[in-house]
Amino acid sequence: MLITFDEASSVPIYQQIVDHIHRQIRSGALAAGFQLPTVRSLSEQTGIARGTVKHAYDTLEQLGLIRKIQGRGTFVNDLNQAVSKKEQAMAAIDQLLERLDELAFSPQEIRIFLDLKLRAREQTIKNVRVGAIDCSPEALSIISLQLSELPHVDLYEFLLDAVLSGQQSFDPDVDLLITTASHFQELKALLPHNHKLIQMVLSVSPQTAAELARIPARANVGILCASQRFSELITNACKKYCVLDQAPQISFFGDDGLDRFLSACDWLILPPNHLRFSSSREASQLQSFNRSGKILSFHYQIEQGSMLYVSDRIETIYRTEKIRL
Repeated sequence: MLITFDEASSVPIYQQIVDHIHRQIRSGALAAGFQLPTVRSLSEQTGIARGTVKHAYDTLEQLGLIRKIQGRGTFVNDLNQAVSKKEQAMAAIDQLLERLDELAFSPQEIRIFLDLKLRAREQTIKNVRVGAIDCSPEALSIISLQLSELPHVDLYEFLLDAVLSGQQSFDPDVDLLITTASHFQELKALLPHNHKLIQMVLSVSPQTAAELARIPARANVGILCASQRFSELITNACKKYCVLDQAPQISFFGDDGLDRFLSACDWLILPPNHLRFSSSREASQLQSFNRSGKILSFHYQIEQGSMLYVSDRIETIYRTEKIRL
């Protein structure tokens, strides 16, 4: 799906996305049931920030033009159904306004009342506070990025070593704590309220596995990470998917001699969020390497079943809070 936008326009980018998709739905170019790209995918295609794309999708959903199905994706709604829902909403608003007119409130007073009630509702229904825990900053960042795409979530990151050593404590208002299967039992024994703790399974993405398998046997492969633990994860994946004449060399962001390390490599494996851990100088060095060598982004992801389970738990907590209020 191709989306064009004008950065110089006075119309906000998110609204341009909404208008573009709305036009395509009305023209029939996007038929009912068509699956839209994920927020992340559309962000990567267009260069638009994920938050902006998410805002556009949320607006389209509020208009009844699209629907989000947990674990499956985002789909175009039947336009007739969307119009019907909008008509019902407008009729309900008309009834409310007529009743307020009967009570002799002015339009300005009505506007103030509605604004106050909407603000109070938004402030009362809080997002679900989710803590993500892992042993490496790279994996923790990847987990948080995926969870941030779920609705009604405020995310907090916790490094396992900092938690175990007592340097970092959990926020007492966290509703859920999410960790990987390898750390679940250790944390379960540590936490007094371990009913909040759930585990998930992560795996190498199919695309990354295929790219690893295509690395030539004679390649000089380098692994550049922020932590020893994530480098071990990549090394194990290389053993599983690659057939290399020699083991990959490993270096870490912040180490001296990056130029020398890169000069000995023709393939480089990086965490997908490597710019979060690299200095501006290291980022420039990687750009230079990319002109002559090949960079492979190591995508590590929450498996679909785990993501669906986490999503359902978050939705249940959110709805329970909403009903209570």
